[in-house]
Amino acid sequence: MISKYLATIVRQIAFASVTLIASTFMVLPVQAKPVDIPSVAVNYGDLDLSTTAGTGRLYKRIVAAAEIVCPKSTAQDLQSLSAGRVCRADAIARAVRAVNSPLLAAIHEQHILHS
Repeated sequence: MISKYLATIVRQIAFASVTLIASTFMVLPVQAKPVDIPSVAVNYGDLDLSTTAGTGRLYKRIVAAAEIVCPKSTAQDLQSLSAGRVCRADAIARAVRAVNSPLLAAIHEQHILHS
């Protein structure tokens, strides 16, 4: 049962990370899904990714999108709590990598170090 749940989470993470990525000038459209896996488009065409302020705003948007996409849980259910944290961390990391911005990667690393 746990392995099926984790496999579902892994699929959600993979799909969520793909759908979190948008081009610099447009919003990523919602894509057809073979299974009902939630996704969120992250718009960042209005941000200047050459600045810390703009890149910091994008990072906050990515984190917010991961919070929406990944499963919610309570502290009483430790397995789902852990799965949700893993989902969010992986979705954020994949989105950061896909944007391919050294400044965004540095901001992400700072958040990891201070978590």
